[in-house]
Amino acid sequence: MAKPFLTERQLEVLRLREQDLTQREVAERLETSRSNVSLLERRGRENVERARATLDEWRKLTAEVVMEVEEGADLFEVPRDAYRLADERGIKVEMRSLEMVSKLREKPNVTDRLVKEPFRVLISPRGEVSFDGL
Repeated sequence: MAKPFLTERQLEVLRLREQDLTQREVAERLETSRSNVSLLERRGRENVERARATLDEWRKLTAEVVMEVEEGADLFEVPRDAYRLADERGIKVEMRSLEMVSKLREKPNVTDRLVKEPFRVLISPRGEVSFDGL
């Protein structure tokens, strides 16, 4: 199995911080200084962001379907068009239409039913859906 981007100590600090403990409380629990907790948290979050960026690049590289969604497009047409392109390649999309619309509505690029800024829908050979440019 691959080695994670995070050290055990970074994982421990991030886990405790996600439980709403302050850095001082984490430091007391782990018997270290607050500044050490701050450093571990910062480096841990940086590692998480690097891992996310790596996965985003991997999804772009391995996408079987890349669909450009232009500014002004109707949000409710995005799933239909994505499914059509996936069907043409024999890919069963894992995300339901309503789920896709819900995820896209949470993004700042979308207002009501209209796309404000272009983005891409990426579909892997296994039917996993991700979005680029949101």
